[in-house]
Amino acid sequence: MAEQDVPLVRGESKRCVGCDRVKARHEFPLTKRGQPYRRCRGCKTRTDPKPRAHYRTAEYKRALLRRQTDAQRAERVRKDKLRLRRWLIVNPDKAKAQAGQRRQRMMAQADGSVTNDSVDRLLAERSQCPYCCCSITSETAHLDHILALSLGGAHSISNLVACCSSCNNRKRARPLAEWLALLSPEGRATTAVMLASRRIPVPQGTS
Repeated sequence: MAEQDVPLVRGESKRCVGCDRVKARHEFPLTKRGQPYRRCRGCKTRTDPKPRAHYRTAEYKRALLRRQTDAQRAERVRKDKLRLRRWLIVNPDKAKAQAGQRRQRMMAQADGSVTNDSVDRLLAERSQCPYCCCSITSETAHLDHILALSLGGAHSISNLVACCSSCNNRKRARPLAEWLALLSPEGRATTAVMLASRRIPVPQGTS
């Protein structure tokens, strides 16, 4: 046993797979589930080349979304709806004002093509979010205006797309060029195909 090692006691110490030394349990960082990592703090710092800021980037979060199972995705949608419901309860005046403004824009910019049947067909035809390529269903999908209503986009079936709740919440009223720049190469490719089918030009420099 090395001089720095401590006795291997179940629940109190652990052997690091990086340096192969037995160390106290508190020297191992914890996962989100509260379990210690297989590597101690020193080994994990040396072997992890990515800075902490990397794990807050949109690219890393997109990768996490792609690895989610359908059950995890449904749980995320449930939490998003719960968060929105809480916000509506706390901010009823803001919610009412925003809903009124949005309703006025939709009525002023509608062409009559958005009906219950057309929306049902739109939801049924798409099983994958065009922005992040995760799987969606008619129950979990959100309807997004490709060109935002606040930026002059039409409330028409050709300007609507079924996407996941995460992308819809992140996109908000961003211009199309700015939104495409945030997507992964795979997401930009599938979005470009979707835009071509709607005869919407892809902004220059984002394809």
